[in-house]
Amino acid sequence: MRAYIGISFETLIYTFFLVGIILIYGEEFELVIQEIKMRKRLVARTRKMDELGKLRKHLNYISAVSFDMKNDRLLFVMIVIWIASFIVGKISFDFSEALIFSLLLASTPYTVVRINFENLRKKTSFEGETLIVNFLNAYRISNFNVYEGLEGIIADGAKELKSKNLIVKMILSLRQSGSPQKIREIISEFGRAVGTNWSRMFAYNIQLAAEKGIDVSIAVEDILVQLRDARKLYEERRRLNSEAMRIVVYLIPLLYLFTIVASVLFIGIEPDKLFRNQFLTKQGFSLFNISALMFVFNLLIMECVSKQKFDY
Repeated sequence: MRAYIGISFETLIYTFFLVGIILIYGEEFELVIQEIKMRKRLVARTRKMDELGKLRKHLNYISAVSFDMKNDRLLFVMIVIWIASFIVGKISFDFSEALIFSLLLASTPYTVVRINFENLRKKTSFEGETLIVNFLNAYRISNFNVYEGLEGIIADGAKELKSKNLIVKMILSLRQSGSPQKIREIISEFGRAVGTNWSRMFAYNIQLAAEKGIDVSIAVEDILVQLRDARKLYEERRRLNSEAMRIVVYLIPLLYLFTIVASVLFIGIEPDKLFRNQFLTKQGFSLFNISALMFVFNLLIMECVSKQKFDY
């Protein structure tokens, strides 16, 4: 009994103690709780804004590289197309169909820009040898001045280089910046724009030369040696791919025609019956469509494989 009385007494004392703390410091506790909630909201909002910022930065980046467009121009065009197409689509379709229709239309500017961006990347990737040779010549002549070396890239045959705009932009930005962090960002843009191993290695060496003023001619020359070795492998792959492409394009249709001729001449199937079985029955027409789709799909695969970026 005394034990229960003691426990009850201690509980009462602790309760009074906690009530007193809450009465005295209640406002402070409430402020701390509100601050924690505010921080959680701020973190969630910051995370959301970072995601939107990455999307916006990506759109600005590929539009600037592809068409030299100003910031947010592509995003503005996509929003205008989305709103206009949604309003027009709402007249003839329900809400969900109009939304899907408008989103598909709004994505077309991005698709066009992205295709041009990837084509520019592919074309620029083949300029590695010319670009590095021009840089090394100007770099050594100018007594290892990296800025004059970069200017030497576009001095000879500037009109022929697809990467001319990227180089010019990099030179102007480097001339106006002295911060190491800014130099890294400017030069890394070139490596990301071309999107190859040799461009990233070249950009890294340019960064070292611009930041620390060290001689990077030997390292850049090693990149050139690897590019020349890669050129030999590329020519061999292209020859093999061209042979495979000829097999797909010419041999498969000839084989299909051969099966028709063999069915008529050797098996004895009448041409009109063969035509009916192939095109006027469900099984025959399905088989023909599947074969045609696989033929087109093979062509697309071969096209993608044969037109990859040049890299080592």
